[in-house]
Amino acid sequence: MTEFKARYPMLVGIALLVLGFLYEALFNGIPYPDPTPEMTERWQFNELVAWYFYLAGVVFLAVGLAMLIFRKFFPPRA
Repeated sequence: MTEFKARYPMLVGIALLVLGFLYEALFNGIPYPDPTPEMTERWQFNELVAWYFYLAGVVFLAVGLAMLIFRKFFPPRA
C-alpha cells in the first residue's frame, strides 16, 4: 500500500489560498463608494466565499504541517 505524503495537504492548502486570492481579486475587488443594497449584498457574499477559501487553505496547511511534525517524531515503520 502506498504511503500518504504529508506534502499533498500542504499543496492543496497553498492552492486554496491562491484560489481565494484570485476569487477575491476577480469577483470582489474594491468595494463601491456608495453601493446599493443589492451591490453590498453581492460584495459581502463574494467576500464570504473568498474567506472560506482562505479558511480551507489554512486548515489544509495546518494538517500538512502537523503530519510533517508527527512523522518527524514518529517515523513510519517498515
